Formats: sequence, C-alpha cells, structure tokens
Amino acid sequence: MLVVSGSSSSSQSAQRERERERERMGREVSESCVDSLLTEMVSSYCNRFYADKPDLAARRIEAIGYQVGHQLSERYTMERPRFSDHLEAIKFICKDFWSEVFKKQIDNLKTNHRGTFVLQDNRFRWLSRMSTDPSLETGQEGDSKATEAMSMHLYFPCGIIRGALSNLGIPCAVSADISSLPACSFVVRIKA
Repeated sequence: MLVVSGSSSSSQSAQRERERERERMGREVSESCVDSLLTEMVSSYCNRFYADKPDLAARRIEAIGYQVGHQLSERYTMERPRFSDHLEAIKFICKDFWSEVFKKQIDNLKTNHRGTFVLQDNRFRWLSRMSTDPSLETGQEGDSKATEAMSMHLYFPCGIIRGALSNLGIPCAVSADISSLPACSFVVRIKA
C-alpha cells in the first residue's frame, strides 16, 4: 500500500472549501428572484393597494426597504466596532455594504462636509435591466410617467440605505436621482 503524505490535508482543505462555498451559496438569493420580487412589490403597491395614492405607496415601499436595510446592516456589522463618525459609516455603506447587496462598490462619493452625501452608482443593478413601456414614451407627458414609474422602484433602495444608516445610529433622509439610466445618485441628508 502506497500512502502519499499531504494528500489527506489537501483533501481536508478541499472539503473545507466546498463547505464554505455551500455556506456562502446558502446566504445568497438569485438576482432574478430579487428583481422579480422588487418589480412585483412596486407593481402591487402602485396598481392594487394604493392605486389612487402614489405618495402612500411610495412611503410603504420605502418602509419595507428601511426594514431590509436595518436588518442587513445589523448582520454585516455584527463583528465590527461602532463607527466613530458619519463619514466612516457612509464609507462602510459605499464599500462593504454596497458590495454585499449589489456585488460592487459605489462608484463615487461626494460630500459638502455639512451632513450631505451623494453616492453615485454608474450602473445601478436594479435599473440596468429595466425598460420602459413604449406606450408611455410619447412626448413630455410620457417621459414624466416613465420617470415616475422608474422612481417608484428607487424608494426601496432609498429605504435600504436609510435603514442601514439608522441601525448605525445615523438618522437621515435619502432621495434618489436618475438623470441618465442606468446611473443613479442617492442623496443622504443627515438629520441634526
């Protein structure tokens, strides 16, 4: 019988790697499932539950995002010390948090050093595969309807950001700007 030394350690290493991969896969959700869920949620709140009250639909969608962001932030900061200032927390959102949620970092961060931060994502995942209804694209009125429909999808990520920052002890208001798709800017205004 021939025994090769080191073979068991490499097989143990491979086994550990497979276990880590299975564990990682168990924590991820298919992007297409998330896209479908988000689309259906926005559609349900805008067309069924609050068809005649778009402001209420927007608040409900943002509130769901807030809960998701709060819980994700709790999970991703469990083993980290508290952030010492607002800028550190915002950098965490731009790098680590965004990477976990959207598989990339924020492309650009700007601040006025007075509590306003602009997070720029040049290819926001949730907008990159969206299309508008061609029947809405007839003139300025159609453009405003298409923009309104698209903006309803941004209340959820705005809520995610607000919830994550709230969990980090930073009360704020978050809004989104979509001037050129699929780029998106999130404006975070910290409340004094």
